[in-house]
Amino acid sequence: MPTDSVASNDTLVSIICRSLGRPFLSQALSSLADQTHSNLEVLLVNTNGEDHAAFIQAHPTLNIKELTASEQLPRSEAANTGMAAATGDYFLFLDDDDWIGSEHIATLLSALRENPDVKAAYSCTQKTEEDGTLLDEVFRQDYDAALLLRDNYIPIHSVLFERSLYDQGCRFDTEFEIFEDWDFWLQASQHTDFKFIDVVGAYYRGGGDSETRQEDISVRYQQDHVLGKARAKLFDKWLEKWSGSDLNRLLGSMDQAPLISSLQDEVRSRDDKLNAEHQTNLEHQQQISELLNESATLRDRTDNLEHSLKHAEHHITAIEQQNSSLQDDLGHLHEIQRQITNSISWKITAPFRWIRRSLSGGKQVAPKQPSDSNE
Repeated sequence: MPTDSVASNDTLVSIICRSLGRPFLSQALSSLADQTHSNLEVLLVNTNGEDHAAFIQAHPTLNIKELTASEQLPRSEAANTGMAAATGDYFLFLDDDDWIGSEHIATLLSALRENPDVKAAYSCTQKTEEDGTLLDEVFRQDYDAALLLRDNYIPIHSVLFERSLYDQGCRFDTEFEIFEDWDFWLQASQHTDFKFIDVVGAYYRGGGDSETRQEDISVRYQQDHVLGKARAKLFDKWLEKWSGSDLNRLLGSMDQAPLISSLQDEVRSRDDKLNAEHQTNLEHQQQISELLNESATLRDRTDNLEHSLKHAEHHITAIEQQNSSLQDDLGHLHEIQRQITNSISWKITAPFRWIRRSLSGGKQVAPKQPSDSNE
């Protein structure tokens, strides 16, 4: 967190902004206007002659000084032009397609004041899509002077450094069109260590001009690739300046035997875990297969039962229909019997039926004579 001395805004910080006049510049300037440390001067280096008036007018609270050259400026020359015009005690670069968090400058100022033996401090930088959407990739590397000899791991706008480094002769080498910032940090490292602050304070927009943020890092070693050529050019310059101690540190940073061994152990551990998970998956597949077979068997049994049930339902329906028909026939017979029994001829022939039964030897009861009422 910023200290009270920083919060007083008594220190002038110069921001060197190399600009092509792209729309992104608006966000870069807005991030400066939002700084908790507000004592800033912005050296807006117009590198291609585009009109920047609208951007400047949109940020009236910023102390902006536009620097326009008579011809288009390469990146290194634009950086030197900005530093030459700066009057602050500390410098920070911010290209027009990047931006910084509101506490970035105050946090780095506090770090430098709390560590008077160092003249440069930097924070983590988060990468974004071209539209500004944050990505998971974060440039987070503690300062390692030996590692800096072989790779640039410090994005330019993540660093706040003392003006004294400029006064001691640190300049951007105009011979470099790529890695000019790496060369500048190597110059600064001859005079000071860097203090790393493990917080995200800067944001690097992907899809810009820089040719140094390749996804496939292997191309940096290819002699026919632009990055391979640029690295070789930088090493040609610095090999003449590095001492035997510097080269020994460089070689030491490249000795990755312990790391390789550790990575191999990690790979073996992951292989064991994957094999165990594969075995578990096979067991689960077997269980699933068995359950599917059981399900198929149950489905067949269910289909058979449903077929039998339908057959029984049809049979029951037929029986019910037959029974209904028999009931109708029985009712019809009862009606015929009733009609016969109640008929006059049936009553008249009753004695004859009695005589016939008597002759057949059966015990008979004399028939009842019909009453006059039935005549």
